Amino acid sequence: MGPKKQGGKGGKGGKGKKPEEEDNSTKEFLLLYKKSCREIEIPIYKPLEAKVNKNIEEGVHLNEILIIDQFEPKSLKSITKALKATK
Repeated sequence: MGPKKQGGKGGKGGKGKKPEEEDNSTKEFLLLYKKSCREIEIPIYKPLEAKVNKNIEEGVHLNEILIIDQFEPKSLKSITKALKATK
């Protein structure tokens, strides 16, 4: 007799595995950020929007936010609110 084949849960076959969910956190962040800006009636920080859109196009997640312009507290609040709400 040879080795037993594993089937069902825990095996290397297709059964028992959940398909990997697509990670849309970068897209979700951008949508939440824009929504937050509209809610508190401030303009969207264009360099951040461009950076996030570029990352989405390249299929890369946002891993840092570099802000070199003078920034209002409301703008920072909008970014942090979107980051907290992103899953």
